[in-house]
This record gives sequence, structure tokens and C-alpha cells, in this order.
Amino acid sequence: MRAGGFSCWSAYGDRMILQDNIIDLTYKQQKQQVNIYDIEYIEADEWRCKIYTVCDEIVCAKRLRDFSSLLAGYGFIRCHKGYIVNTAMVDKIVSARIFLKSGRDIPLGRAYKESVQREFKA
Repeated sequence: MRAGGFSCWSAYGDRMILQDNIIDLTYKQQKQQVNIYDIEYIEADEWRCKIYTVCDEIVCAKRLRDFSSLLAGYGFIRCHKGYIVNTAMVDKIVSARIFLKSGRDIPLGRAYKESVQREFKA
């Protein structure tokens, strides 16, 4: 797990930069790049987000809705008021839980259940 939190604030103001499937994250003049296809899910945590990748956890001072709009065309879907999941990382959906290929599981909110099920039936 990464000790330091990374902010998604870039040198271009408050925009997150997505280029060649890489998100640039900057925090206290330290830069981190994350390939969006390595992201399993993103969890909202008060005023920040936690980005869970295959082998890492990165804290980012950005809102979940910013990630939701940025990653919408890349196979990510909102599955709960506090979660966005990479559909390529989903193993199965059972009741109100989404099980990932890594063995982790995240909640499936009632308000999002129909749209998530529709995504996997398509």
C-alpha cells in the first residue's frame, strides 16, 4: 500500500489529465502515473478518493464524480454512491456484492443495480 496520498491536481489547474490511458497524479510536487486499465475500483472516502489498482492503493484529493465522468468511456461504471468499478475486473455479481478477479468485493447499491446488470448483459 502506498504511504503517501496523491492529489489529482495537475500543473493544468484542477483538471485530471488522461493521455494514452494514463492518469497523471501530482501531490506535493511528486508525480505518479496510473494506467486506467490497472485500476480495479475507486472508492470515495470523505473529501478524497482511494484508487485501488491490481497491486497498489493511491489516495487522491478529488471527487468520485470527477473520476466517473473521466472514465465513463473506458469500461468503468458507477455501482454504488461511493464506488466506481472497472468492468473488466469483475468476476461475478451476487446479490448486492460485486466480486472482483483479485478476490476483493465491493457493494452494489440498490439505485445502481439495474444499470450494472444491464451493462453485464450487453
